[in-house]
Amino acid sequence: MRKKILHIVVIIGALSNAAILAFMDMPVWLIILMSVIYIIMFEGLLLILEPRLVRAERERNVKAFPFLRELVDAKKATVTLRDGTVLFNATFEGYAHPKDAKTILLYVHKVKTKKEKPTFTEHSIKLINIKSVKKIQ
Repeated sequence: MRKKILHIVVIIGALSNAAILAFMDMPVWLIILMSVIYIIMFEGLLLILEPRLVRAERERNVKAFPFLRELVDAKKATVTLRDGTVLFNATFEGYAHPKDAKTILLYVHKVKTKKEKPTFTEHSIKLINIKSVKKIQ
């Protein structure tokens, strides 16, 4: 959602830049060229700064969600979601997408028995949906 808003702001800026140049009686080719340069310049700037913005947002998430540090430190944990679902033997495996700071990836391990091999299921969970975390190991 934030990306869409930033793209809309850049386009509105380019349109206002074009309107200002039109009021200054600039030729049409110059208005188009300046608008394209404006869009390329600011979209490139957003593309370059995006990893830093994601890293900063992840650092803010550690402060905003106190259970996140506990979940990262734990080898295994029991995670309770806001809808009442409980995930036993969950391990934190990072974020669901490299450019996403709100959705984490949890592996829920199945208990190993003599007949079954150890398996796990993968869950992508938004940080907002987590209610509590209890550290097991």
